[in-house]
Amino acid sequence: MNHKILKTTVFFIVISWCLGLNLFAKEYNAEKLKEDLQIVWPLLQTVKIEYALVNAQLEFIGSESDKKEFLSEYEKFVKEKYFKSLLSLNYRQVKLLVLLIDRELGETPFNLLKQYRTFSRAVYWYRTAKVVGINIRDKYKAESYPEIEEELLRLKSNPPCIINELAAP
Repeated sequence: MNHKILKTTVFFIVISWCLGLNLFAKEYNAEKLKEDLQIVWPLLQTVKIEYALVNAQLEFIGSESDKKEFLSEYEKFVKEKYFKSLLSLNYRQVKLLVLLIDRELGETPFNLLKQYRTFSRAVYWYRTAKVVGINIRDKYKAESYPEIEEELLRLKSNPPCIINELAAP
């Protein structure tokens, strides 16, 4: 099967899956937010670790072509290692993860894609996410999400034990 056809098929399966699951979910209630953060927080910590590792490794790579090759290989590694974890997330959890990436890394997912891959890849994922109601360009503003901030304070004082399992090499 042609690689582009396979990617397109997977894209439409994922979109169909997302549309079928809570696309029109109402705003968070406290219990759902707590549950979602318990699931998303360890993944977010893993994203932070991988981000730091990539940046550290990029410092030692001289040429732009070597950096592009490294990032391409690292993308494959990340897909193999974390894709199943990401597929297990529901719509609210994906939306929360995207939002918290900006909070924790100081960069929107769109900017990260643009910086580490290509502008066209960032635009592709921006449009794909927009179809299901997620904006990967949104900046996180703590004052706009007091319920998330409150729950994160509780979570930081008592983190889920799964963090250690995900962050292990």
